[in-house]
Amino acid sequence: AFAAGGVVASGLKGTTLGTVFHVADLYRTFCALAGADPEDPVAGLPGVDGLDMSSFLTAVPANATRPDGELVLSSDTLLQGHLKYTVYTEAFYAKQSYCFYEGKPMGCGYWTGPAWPNASAHVPATFDLLECEHGCLFDVDADPEERHDLSQERPGVFAAMQARLAELVKTAYQTQGDFGYTDCVTLEEYAAQHRGFIGPPCKKPH
Repeated sequence: AFAAGGVVASGLKGTTLGTVFHVADLYRTFCALAGADPEDPVAGLPGVDGLDMSSFLTAVPANATRPDGELVLSSDTLLQGHLKYTVYTEAFYAKQSYCFYEGKPMGCGYWTGPAWPNASAHVPATFDLLECEHGCLFDVDADPEERHDLSQERPGVFAAMQARLAELVKTAYQTQGDFGYTDCVTLEEYAAQHRGFIGPPCKKPH
């Protein structure tokens, strides 16, 4: 992503910031830059999520880490600094029932060539065959493609992040309902209709 304009500190212009931002941070950050109150309490709903990251744009930060040091990406995945814990839960498989390889549950990710899809191949070059139903641990700085599971090499860190995510998930909020998106196709059918590309498999009936 790119940030520009007068609000960006002059010492930051033309530089790259390694801090992890989440889309949930943007609302609080923009409110802070505009001098607005981000809180908008509604009975029965949790408060506004995310962090105010405006200081990373208005001044040269002393360090490039999130103030809370961690980021919950989903009920299955936690990021702490450069370490990422992820687990393929039963709920994950229920939502992603196509993530199987030769009858075994595997990751939904895959590694492709530098230009993909292309005119000659829509099939990924290498599927992610890591078995993470009991959890995997990755160093996303040293291993950005997440090919090397560190859970056996760093069992203490693995167990701590596993426990931390389990604790955080207890306070997760999820809206309910299908919102009318009931006209669905399989991902294979979607890919066949869109030249090998995958997109939202469900839409509202006409």
